[in-house]
Amino acid sequence: MKDESIQQIVCGGFHSFILKRSGELFAFGHNKYGQLGLGNNVDRNKPTLVMKDESIKQIACGGCHTLILKESGELLAFGNNKYGQLGLGDNVNRNKPTLVMKDKSIQKIVCGYRHTFILKDSGELLAFGRNGDGQLGLGDYIDRNKPTLLMTDYNIKSINEHKIKIKWDPQKYIYLSKQKKKEIKTFLLVCHYYKKIYNINVVKYMKHNVISLLF
Repeated sequence: MKDESIQQIVCGGFHSFILKRSGELFAFGHNKYGQLGLGNNVDRNKPTLVMKDESIKQIACGGCHTLILKESGELLAFGNNKYGQLGLGDNVNRNKPTLVMKDKSIQKIVCGYRHTFILKDSGELLAFGRNGDGQLGLGDYIDRNKPTLLMTDYNIKSINEHKIKIKWDPQKYIYLSKQKKKEIKTFLLVCHYYKKIYNINVVKYMKHNVISLLF
C-alpha cells in the first residue's frame, strides 16, 4: 500500500500491525492464539481493522502475543498466554485486547518471543512470561504470569529482548549493598547465557557506558 498516514509498523513472530495517525490499527498474519486481537482465531492475509483509537502510544509483539500501550496508561494484552506473557495472572489465551493494568508512568513495553518487559518512568523494570532459561533475569527459572519487579533504576535508558542499557559508573560498585551485588551477579549469569546460547555479548560494552545493570 501507499499511505502517508502510517505511524507505526510492528511485527511479531508470524503477525504484523500497522497503526495510522488516525488511530486506526490494522492486523494481519497468524492468529491461532488470538494475537491479532480480532475476537477470533482466524488467520488474516490482508490488513484487518482491530480498533480505532488515537490514544495508542505503542504496540509490541512477541512470538504469538501482542501488547498495546495507550496514552492514558492503559496496557492491553492478547494472544498466546501459555507462559503468562500477557501478565494477566493466569495462563489463558486471549483473542481480544484485555486490560493488564492502567499506569500513566509506563514508559515502554518490550516483548521477547514468550516474555515481556515493562519500563516505568520511575525506573521500575517489570518482567513476566517464559523464564525457563532465566530470560526474565529474576535469579530463577520460574515462569511469571504477573508483572514482577526485576529492578528499580533511574538510569535505565532503554530495553530490548537482549539488552538493558543504562549509565555505567564502575566506581559505584564498591559502595553497593550485598543485595545489589547479588542482583548484578544474577544479571551477569543471564548475560553469559545469551553469549553462550545466542552468541550475543551484552557485557563487552560495559566500559563504554551503555550496558550493565543497577548502577
